[in-house]
Amino acid sequence: MANHLNYLKTDDLDKINLKLQELLAGLHVFYANLRGIHWNIKDVNFFVIHKKTEKLYDYVAEVIDILAERARALGYDSEFRCSEFIKKSFINEISLDITSSLEPSISSIVCNLNDILKNMSKTRCFVDGTSDYGTANILDDIIVSFEKYLWMYRSLLSDCECPCHKKGCCSEKH
Repeated sequence: MANHLNYLKTDDLDKINLKLQELLAGLHVFYANLRGIHWNIKDVNFFVIHKKTEKLYDYVAEVIDILAERARALGYDSEFRCSEFIKKSFINEISLDITSSLEPSISSIVCNLNDILKNMSKTRCFVDGTSDYGTANILDDIIVSFEKYLWMYRSLLSDCECPCHKKGCCSEKH
């Protein structure tokens, strides 16, 4: 691949692309998890959760598009195969039984958002060491938005200090 962004080192671009592809894999699995919760939740707050998860998965779809297009702008193809997302994802698929109950569903969203922010922050720190200001700016904006979603979903778990410390909650692929 020819490096059309001459001010960036090809080695740095290769590493940034790998990190973007990993983020994309995790975001695709998170998106599927959110759709499962959106469709299958059974609770007196169904309409609220249904609407809020739709807003979040719409945002996740937008982020996926932004990051995939950033990889293209850097000169790389973006992965689109579900089988590859599952292999490369740092987010695990949730089970169908989790999607129907409110607290496990919200805990899953909180844990997935924590995992995404952790991975995205590591990627952002790496990008700091390069001159890729475009990717840095994109990640900054996304991180701020995901932090807000994390705060809002975590507030639904008022009696739980950190659901990610519960066994089986967070991804085991950290």
